[in-house]
Amino acid sequence: MIKTTPKLYYAVYLILLVLCLLPIWTQQYLPLQDYPNHLARSYIFSRIGTSDILSTYYDAKLKLVPNLAMDLIVPPLASLFNIFIAGKLFISISLTLITSGGFLLYREIHRKSDIFAFAPFLFLYNQILSKGFLNYLFGVGLLMWTLYFWVKFRENHTFLRSIFFAACGFAVYISHLSAFGLLVIMIFGIEFPNYIRLLRENRKTLFISLVPFISLWIIPFISFFFSDTASASIGIHYEPILYKFTYYVRDLFIDPGIGFLSGMLLLGIVFIAGVIKEKIVFHYPLLYSLIISFIVYLAMPSKLISTSHADWRLLFPIVILFFTAWSFSSETFWLKIIFTTISLALVTVNIISTGIIWEARQETIENFVEAIEHTESGERIATLFLSDSYPEIMPYIHYPTYAVMLKESFIPSLFSYGTQQPLSYNKSYADIKDRTPELFQTDITTLNLSSLREDYDYLIIYSKESTPPLEGFTKIYNENNVSLFH
Repeated sequence: MIKTTPKLYYAVYLILLVLCLLPIWTQQYLPLQDYPNHLARSYIFSRIGTSDILSTYYDAKLKLVPNLAMDLIVPPLASLFNIFIAGKLFISISLTLITSGGFLLYREIHRKSDIFAFAPFLFLYNQILSKGFLNYLFGVGLLMWTLYFWVKFRENHTFLRSIFFAACGFAVYISHLSAFGLLVIMIFGIEFPNYIRLLRENRKTLFISLVPFISLWIIPFISFFFSDTASASIGIHYEPILYKFTYYVRDLFIDPGIGFLSGMLLLGIVFIAGVIKEKIVFHYPLLYSLIISFIVYLAMPSKLISTSHADWRLLFPIVILFFTAWSFSSETFWLKIIFTTISLALVTVNIISTGIIWEARQETIENFVEAIEHTESGERIATLFLSDSYPEIMPYIHYPTYAVMLKESFIPSLFSYGTQQPLSYNKSYADIKDRTPELFQTDITTLNLSSLREDYDYLIIYSKESTPPLEGFTKIYNENNVSLFH
């Protein structure tokens, strides 16, 4: 029998990490939906102090909102590298935090390495990444590391432990509010049986045990009520409960094709067979954490306050924690081989299919970039997407924000929600932004072109149909559905 050692598992981890980072570094532009918009804001933060053009259009001042991971990390990186390298480094750091935190958490819980420690790689390329929810992914990475430290130092009852976890909790909170909320829930679930036992046996000891947990969330809790996020108008929307078991599970992958789904089914059969035969066993101290997290996932609205996909994004770390709870019993060598082979095949298929999808979108991004290169620096650029299908053009709607990074242009579609982002438009340009037509249009003939001519120097139009001549505009670029008018 082949003996597995910790060094072998660390080597496998590094190989999988390099494999999973390849799509990030082999694509010139990353076709992640919200990513270029967030990257443009980071570029403004890195340059606004030295750029008269950017300071004319935008006002960028850090403020305490729980959605700041990119705003804090990418601008310093952009001072060392260009903005595009800085963005890729941030994503690479996020994915590394998630996988390494999950790997170390598994080792700490089971006191050994096992195949289940690599579960995060299986779901790493998901729709959360595809939609560009990068602050949340960074927060999930910090969440996994905080869980690891919590389990590792669980028996340490010194005051320094409380200070350390106060810092950890605040770091996760600043990265993203949803990641922080899930962290508090998961740690409470881990400690729940212990708190119940101490409540019955020794309430003084219970209070001492509660101090690190309270320190985890008390500062973020107070900070939240002094933040602009707390003043957001409350909007709640629920999707059908069935979505949480169907569409949301499918969205754990970027491309859940027939081959990948059939592979997941086969993996599930092997997993269930291992559980029935007691070759795969459950770590019960994580049971309450999983139950409470899943109840919150089921109860969470799809839209809460100003956050969309509030419920769907919770599933990813819950699934990681679920696999972290399982391990192989002894004498399961061949089951491990089968399980490992299927899992590696699925990781490879997911990465390859992701690369194919991303490569197919490169041409569209390059067309937008080429159109932007035909504009002058510091000009005002409006964009319209002409289509009868909003989901069809959703992946492309933030590509025009590359103009901020390439030409320091005025773009009206930057994220500037006061409850979420530390960016706003200067007064006169905020007025222009407010009267700019919506990005998504079905009929260009109904638009007030004279207002667009007055407010903007250029107009980019994305349309799969031929764009008609526009009165007062001259077409200076047209390639593969992207047209530029001056």
